[in-house]
Amino acid sequence: MGDDDSSRKLRVAVIGGGLSGLSAAYELGKNPLLHVDLFERSDHLGGIVSTTEKDGFLFELGPQSMNSKHDEVEDVIRDLDLVSKKVFRSGGKSVKTLIIRDGKPVELKLSPGGFFSSRLLSFRAKLSLFLEPFKRKSNTSDLSIDEFSARRFGRETTDYLVDPMMSGVNGGSLSTLSAKYALPTAWNAEQTKGSVILGMFGAKKKHPRKYPAKLLRETISFDQGLKVLPETLVEKSKAFIHKRREVKKLCLQEDGRWNVGHWSPYDAVISTAPTYSLQQISTCRNTRLRELLSDLSTLSYSAISILFLGFKDVTSRIPLSGFGCLAPTRESRSFLGMTFTTSNFEVGQR
Repeated sequence: MGDDDSSRKLRVAVIGGGLSGLSAAYELGKNPLLHVDLFERSDHLGGIVSTTEKDGFLFELGPQSMNSKHDEVEDVIRDLDLVSKKVFRSGGKSVKTLIIRDGKPVELKLSPGGFFSSRLLSFRAKLSLFLEPFKRKSNTSDLSIDEFSARRFGRETTDYLVDPMMSGVNGGSLSTLSAKYALPTAWNAEQTKGSVILGMFGAKKKHPRKYPAKLLRETISFDQGLKVLPETLVEKSKAFIHKRREVKKLCLQEDGRWNVGHWSPYDAVISTAPTYSLQQISTCRNTRLRELLSDLSTLSYSAISILFLGFKDVTSRIPLSGFGCLAPTRESRSFLGMTFTTSNFEVGQR
């Protein structure tokens, strides 16, 4: 991958071989004026994205699916020639999502008529949603998602709608997640328009996109699982990728260049490693850099365990259709949720 004539090139080091690191190295590697090295301390590339197959079943050990969301992500997928390998979430059935309420699964209906006839929220909670545009905006610099949502939509809607949806995505407590950064669109809508609902409706008319919004929202995987994305990034990257190379030292020289471990000086360094690992890196007595890495290492991560169940013929007895079932924190269950993978992606036995 790449040529070794790096003497006349600017040198860039990328620390971490997850999706962020691989994507950065892939894009930078296209520039013929750059020499790019990526360092990954383990033998695995792709970070938390990992797909395995057993007994005819395809298991995702990390994220279960993705969407492009931004034009730039779709650009990468097309640049990697992965469009033909996309697997789309099943149509009508996947819309169905169950949320536990009072110990029983209740369907979340997104159509106006279905939403107001649903037993998921009380009439009072539904009425509170209509009153959201009339509530004053927050004057604080940031709020937790729990505080922000309860203030805008009410406690019941937060507990039985926002909590299960957000916890299922982020895996963390809403009381510790920043609304400003985890929900930037909703936060900015309140700050600029005074209402989340009205502000988000107005936002749809702005920011013209390269690709249709429907395409960017589509939930997808790939024919051999999400591992296809990092594997293809590695295969087509012009960067030099080094596995089992842990960076233990990061030193800023007087000339502005960097020593990365025992390797040659670099003009720029990009770190995509988990922030908790930065505390272990030596900074060669650079106090400012040491303080920065120490501050970053205090960021918290959520740990999630995944249990897979595979059956030869479960659908004939239990009609598992739709996305799955989510458990609100208020229900005090031992799980965040469950996904019906086979009915989500009808390819083989997923």
